[in-house]
Amino acid sequence: MIAALLLVFATASWSVAIGLAPPGSTGPGTVLIALSLWTATVTSTAGMLVARSRWAQRLGLVVTGAHALMAMLRPVDGWWVVALGLSAATAVALAGPWLEGEMRMRPSAAGPPARSVLVPLLLVGAPFSLGLAGGGDLPATIVGVGALA
Repeated sequence: MIAALLLVFATASWSVAIGLAPPGSTGPGTVLIALSLWTATVTSTAGMLVARSRWAQRLGLVVTGAHALMAMLRPVDGWWVVALGLSAATAVALAGPWLEGEMRMRPSAAGPPARSVLVPLLLVGAPFSLGLAGGGDLPATIVGVGALA
């Protein structure tokens, strides 16, 4: 539960940090990045707390990697320091051996196979990629939001 809460707080702090970005960044691109981060965070948190699945833990690590990418692209200020600290704590909480007893080590007998989960999880990253590429126009926004749908 602590790892899931850290992931939520890290994503919240990065959302604030990119929302307060310098004026040169595009508004729709920032919204796409935040939307993608929040969708992946909620999916990972629900997967960790409800299903206790390994893919949710791995998705949390991918979200933390996206946080690290944001740290490289955004200028350093107070929010950057807070967000980076929470992301580092999240990475330690998710990658540590203490989750081995909490997460199921074997796949669920009733759940979907891992390959059927992979495609929707990759589509969650599409708005993030479009936002990083500077997708500030209407077609990029439609494609990014459509990938989540």
